[in-house]
Amino acid sequence: MNFKHNIDLIDETLREGSERSPYYVDLNTKVELAKQILDSGVRSIVVGMFPDVPENIELLKELLRLQKIGEISKNKRFIIISHLGKRFHETNQILEEFQIESDSVWILAIHGASSEQIKYLFPKIFNETEIKKIKMDDWLKLNDSERKQINFKWFENFISGNKSKNGSRIMLGLLDYFRSDLDLIDYFLSVAVSNNISQIRLVDSAGTCRPDQLETYVEQKIKKFSMLKFYGHFHNDFGIATSNALIGLSMGMQGVDVSLGGFANRAGHPALAEIAYGLKKLYNQDIPYFKYENLFKLSRKVEQVYGLIESPTTPVTGVITSTTTTGIRTELEKICPDIFDITDAHEIGTKAFKTFGIRSGLDGLKRFIKENRFEVKEEEIPEIYKKLVKSWSEKSTKRKERARNLISEYQKNIKASLYTEDEILETLNSLKGRKHEHITSNLKINEGNLQ
Repeated sequence: MNFKHNIDLIDETLREGSERSPYYVDLNTKVELAKQILDSGVRSIVVGMFPDVPENIELLKELLRLQKIGEISKNKRFIIISHLGKRFHETNQILEEFQIESDSVWILAIHGASSEQIKYLFPKIFNETEIKKIKMDDWLKLNDSERKQINFKWFENFISGNKSKNGSRIMLGLLDYFRSDLDLIDYFLSVAVSNNISQIRLVDSAGTCRPDQLETYVEQKIKKFSMLKFYGHFHNDFGIATSNALIGLSMGMQGVDVSLGGFANRAGHPALAEIAYGLKKLYNQDIPYFKYENLFKLSRKVEQVYGLIESPTTPVTGVITSTTTTGIRTELEKICPDIFDITDAHEIGTKAFKTFGIRSGLDGLKRFIKENRFEVKEEEIPEIYKKLVKSWSEKSTKRKERARNLISEYQKNIKASLYTEDEILETLNSLKGRKHEHITSNLKINEGNLQ
């Protein structure tokens, strides 16, 4: 195990989490959510993509204002994301225009590292930035090796030629890292070192990282480039993001990206609760000043903000995760509390419930009667058990029908809340006849298609 003593969990709730919600979330609500996340002990928070999302600029300014007046601690940092090239230039320009010179602001400069990213994304970034353009037909005729060489040369020139005054506060993000050529990765990392970029984010863009890749893609790189701090950005497309993150941290990663409820693009990120509490309970790695007792209420908060709900049996923070069924299990837990479950509900800010259920049986009822010192004759217990089952059945039948309706309505509501591209076209078409100069001069709409 090679855990860092000051593990940094970077929260993506405001960025990728909000991208997963089908509902619009206003600035004040995001700010309040950010404050609660930071107050719980998270040190770094991703504000969003720059420079093309105006709301993210306003969010950053408000967070910095609150930090200046002391409502947010001075040791918290805000990460903004920008592609290298034109977007990076524009991001720096915005920071200068708004006179944002706080040491709390870091730019996560992202660049494609895999063959797919280089083949299809890089030409767009290049053509946005450079006067001489890449012709796509010619680009696609090149082989992977030729494209990689061009990509790397541009990357090297851009990094060395655009050292910002905030160079020490730039984190390099390598997109699709776990499908990248390991030798090319070494070149990227060497350029970072030679240009005083000390933090690297290894991005599992498509959620394809397998646990068996971590030794070569993480552990060996950490050993080879020991002067760098590595961070992991894992997606949960195959249900292994949390294990990848925990293993990566055990290999010496400085931190990983997390989000409340695990909400993020596609199947999500490792949930903050799973990583923070997993480190504490599985590896005895406490995060300094972290308020574990806030985890449960943070999950309930993000559900309200984003209109999404965690699975009721989500690890750590599910609303019935800590519930147990009365029987031999609950009897043994009184003697040895962690015999079946090492999670302590009180540590995360909730409580455990013991319930009557199908697993209780006659034996469970006998134990319950004995523990609570009810004076009941042995021969009466089967009849009491039947009455309990009947009472539970009547209660649950009524509630189950309501649950079915709520689930159905909830799923329909989510789908209906999505603002689709077809609806965007409809909205633009509705503006077609308006005489606003800023619309007619920039948009040509022909039979529902943007040109």
